Amino acid sequence: TLSLYDMEPPASGKKRQERARRRCTSLWEDFQKRVSTKHDANQGAAANSSASTKASETATQQWAPLLLPLIRHDQTRQHAIQSLRKSQGIALVGQWEDSFVEQLAELNFAQNVATLSTRSLDEIIAMASSHVIDVIGTNLPMQWSTKKHAFVIDFDSNSMNDQDGSVSESTTAAIALDADGCMDLADKRYERDPKPLLPGCTCMACKDDKFTRCYIHHLIQAKEMIVDTLLFGHNLHHLLRLLRKFSSADDTDKLVKHLRSQMQKTDKQEES
Repeated sequence: TLSLYDMEPPASGKKRQERARRRCTSLWEDFQKRVSTKHDANQGAAANSSASTKASETATQQWAPLLLPLIRHDQTRQHAIQSLRKSQGIALVGQWEDSFVEQLAELNFAQNVATLSTRSLDEIIAMASSHVIDVIGTNLPMQWSTKKHAFVIDFDSNSMNDQDGSVSESTTAAIALDADGCMDLADKRYERDPKPLLPGCTCMACKDDKFTRCYIHHLIQAKEMIVDTLLFGHNLHHLLRLLRKFSSADDTDKLVKHLRSQMQKTDKQEES
């Protein structure tokens, strides 16, 4: 169960800020009380039942929410830590900032930490490389497909230079990518491009070269509904591959440098 709470923006007056803080504190206390009651009840059932393992697992299935701007407030942080003692993890709610990495590291949560939303690929890269976020929630694959964008940033090992992490011009980095590492298939430059969305990709759109860039461009111009399905499937597949790459990477810093060097190369024609 995820309990959300509200907070007035920083520009609000002191009285409204104080009322919001009280609401927040009240909800934290209610959450802590409910978790403690459920925990104690399950512990008692475990002591009088042969299903002790199942009962003890059930006792920790609630996640505590933490609104990201409030992580700086000592009182809210104390409520969060108290609630987390008997919860499975913490769910970060709100907009991400790079400064939160150090603050989360200082709190040193033993539980899983999840973020519910991300606004850009750069945020995902920051979270994945921070080693303090266990679950990353995002709807970017859907957003990209709605805008007719394909996520094609290259992170294969053979495209990474061992010397400085620079990107070869023969890779997909030479395509006109936006800040999220996507190319716009509605662009006329792809109307005669016979390549798949991403050479070597094994998603349903790319494998066997069934759906080329020029064909998907045609589908977009014809306003065919299948194009959103194809792009969403590809975007989700490739983003999951990227996250697996972070999980297995020996040098995370090198991978981050390689990715961001491609994200900076915008509006550049692909070389043949």
